[in-house]
Amino acid sequence: MKIKTYVINLKESVERRESVLAETRKYSCLDLELVEAVNGNKLSEVEINKRFDCKKFIYRGGRLVFRGEIGCTLSHQECYRRLLESEGDIALILEDDVCFLVPEHVEFLLQEITRKMSREIPCIVTLTRHRVYWTKEVDKIGEYSLYRIREANGTCAYLMNKKAAGKILSMNN
Repeated sequence: MKIKTYVINLKESVERRESVLAETRKYSCLDLELVEAVNGNKLSEVEINKRFDCKKFIYRGGRLVFRGEIGCTLSHQECYRRLLESEGDIALILEDDVCFLVPEHVEFLLQEITRKMSREIPCIVTLTRHRVYWTKEVDKIGEYSLYRIREANGTCAYLMNKKAAGKILSMNN
């Protein structure tokens, strides 16, 4: 089974693109597609106001937003749009600085997680460590545990289904 994989990369970040492509090509289960990242530093104020709700960010985050964060958000939203337009139900979204800590387990874990992911309800599985978890383990895959996350940050690697992509995009319009 191939997993649609969107790799976000700034056009001018050639070295990072080459590095992440070399890393991801090791895994035959990944169907790679490059997504040109939005450079928030190059957006005009008019374009920012048209494409991003800075007031909502301040309300939710309690601080001003950085232009890089705006570009990052818009880049991830492009991945969600592509997933919604695709034939697949689930996609892996990677930033170009992703690092697989246990490379020998990557294909097994991705296959098992995508097999277990719901297609009926919005579902996102982050593939990183977080600080605040719900205390009860939800499931186990080999030696790895799955938990519901109460609070998360960081977006370097995650799986999501179409329902989640649609829900996130609808919340931001």
